[in-house]
Amino acid sequence: MPSTIAIAKNYLCFKLPFSEYSFSFPSVPFSWHTHTHTHSTAILSEANTDTTTISEESPLLPHHHHQQQQNNPQSLKEKYGTCTTILHYGTSSSVRLYTITSRDTTTTTTNKKQKKIHVIKTLRPTPSSTKQTLKSTLESLLSSTLYHPHLLHTIDIIPNSRGETCLVSEYCELGDLGTYISTSNGGSSGDSVMGVREADKILYQIMSAVEFLHEMGVVHGCVCVENIFLSHSYYSDGVCVKLGDLGDARVLDSQLSHDHDHVGVKGGDGGGDGYYAAWKEDVYPLVRGVSMGIGKFEELELEGRCDRRKRVNPYAAPEVLSPPSPSSHSSAYSSAYRRRGYETSSGIVGDDPRAVDIWAVGIIYLVLRLGRILWRSASEEEDGRYAEYLAGRKRREGYGVIEGLGGAQCRNVVYAMLNPDANRRIKASEVMRSEWMYNLDVHQ
Repeated sequence: MPSTIAIAKNYLCFKLPFSEYSFSFPSVPFSWHTHTHTHSTAILSEANTDTTTISEESPLLPHHHHQQQQNNPQSLKEKYGTCTTILHYGTSSSVRLYTITSRDTTTTTTNKKQKKIHVIKTLRPTPSSTKQTLKSTLESLLSSTLYHPHLLHTIDIIPNSRGETCLVSEYCELGDLGTYISTSNGGSSGDSVMGVREADKILYQIMSAVEFLHEMGVVHGCVCVENIFLSHSYYSDGVCVKLGDLGDARVLDSQLSHDHDHVGVKGGDGGGDGYYAAWKEDVYPLVRGVSMGIGKFEELELEGRCDRRKRVNPYAAPEVLSPPSPSSHSSAYSSAYRRRGYETSSGIVGDDPRAVDIWAVGIIYLVLRLGRILWRSASEEEDGRYAEYLAGRKRREGYGVIEGLGGAQCRNVVYAMLNPDANRRIKASEVMRSEWMYNLDVHQ
């Protein structure tokens, strides 16, 4: 096996060094993507790709009419225009709006032109950060192969002039959920940020996306208002929600991912059981291997640094912030890693990591209804307001804030989503099957 493997050489423009780790990459024809929306063919070919393999010579995600594009490739500027706005600029990535003007083919007026806007996330993995390279690779693979109406899909992967990988996605004109909440006019009663029905519809769409990810064996890992994007809905007067940014996602061991009934995968845009089975056979071994590689590097980074300062994250579940159990594992790394719920190198699995996503969505619903974060840290020792919530759960009259949300169906589910015991926390599929969600008319 060569010392480096080019993953999607034409589009993922960085190489992954593997020294002590060995991965076996299967053939990925992706012929099963023909059921998806037409725009997704910008990434995955519908042509006969049965002979496609992952190697130094062939890309993982071939474009439609790949042979023609190899002969005459389009640059980022030619395909998507020029950058008009910088939305985010970080150490490992940046997010920009690109605008291109083209002739409007929907009208007979030849002089009329239309503007198309795309969001392009540029990944900048440094040669010295193999873990960041792996995370960028995993994000690229997941965002371009998972299809759901409420997931932000990568419609193209293309290099820029500096050879950096660019993930192209659709433009959500209403921005992220945090911006939408801050500019909301509130409900008719004037005591909430938005109407109860609108908040419930947004929650339904977020949970629908989370349920799909969990059924596919993927943990988002960073569900927050900044990673949820909105646009105008074509089917109702409300908004269409897209859950994005899979940069912190992890892929579960297959044994953990088999405990769901694949409710959201059957029928609909997911393509039914055929889509699930094909993704598990063709893509899962690759993304699982990359995810395990990330875990190996996190293990090395966490060793000897158990006293590092914790970053304040109001969406983090209590099992992530709680001190390690002395009886769980011997090393500082393994206990910290187990708190996150991912499989360790010894094969031991802690709490189901999907529970952290459910907790985050519960916090988001409270933000939708109240317009504020109730506590900054889900740690009883660090935040007195969270301690008040724990005390309220034990009282007969309950926790006042949640008791004021509305009917019992809503309150019971919110309590279950914010259960401090991860093992007893409600699953995404159970939320979607609850009376509260079942009786909600999302198309009204």
